[in-house]
Amino acid sequence: MRERRKEIDDQYAKVQARLDAVTDPFQNQRGKIVVITFKLETAPSNFWKNYYKHQRDAKMKEVVTVDLPADNGKTARAKMDFDKLETAFNGLREEKAKLLGEKAELLKEPSELAKKRDDYLKNHVSGLTQKSIDDLVRNNDSDFNYTILDHQLNVNE
Repeated sequence: MRERRKEIDDQYAKVQARLDAVTDPFQNQRGKIVVITFKLETAPSNFWKNYYKHQRDAKMKEVVTVDLPADNGKTARAKMDFDKLETAFNGLREEKAKLLGEKAELLKEPSELAKKRDDYLKNHVSGLTQKSIDDLVRNNDSDFNYTILDHQLNVNE
C-alpha cells in the first residue's frame, strides 16, 4: 500500500506541475475570449457583431507557447491554440482528481482505524489525551532502576 501511495504522490506531482504550466496561459486566453464574447453579445449593430465575432475567432485560433515539464525533469515547449489549452487543462484536472480519489481510497481504512482508536480512547480513557498516553509510554520505556535499596529507614513517632 505504501508503494502505491508513493507512486500516486509521484504521479500527482508530475500532473500538478503540468497543470501549473497550462493554467495561466489557459486562463489568460479564456479571459480575453470572455471579454470579446461579452462585447459580441452586447454589440449595438451587425457591423460590431461581425467585428467582435472575427476577433473572437482569431483569439481562439491564436497559438501560445507553453513550457510543459517532461517526465525526465526537463521542459518541452508546446504550441497550443485555445481548444488544445482547454483540452489539456481539463484533462490534467481530471487526472489530478482521479489520483486524489485513489489516494483517498487507499487512506480510507487507516483513517477509519485511527478514528476508531481515537473514539475508544476518548470514551474509555477519560482525562488522558493521545499525547499524554504517548508520554507515559515513552517514560516507561526508559531505563528504570528496579534495584532494592540495601538499607531501611525507621521513623519513630
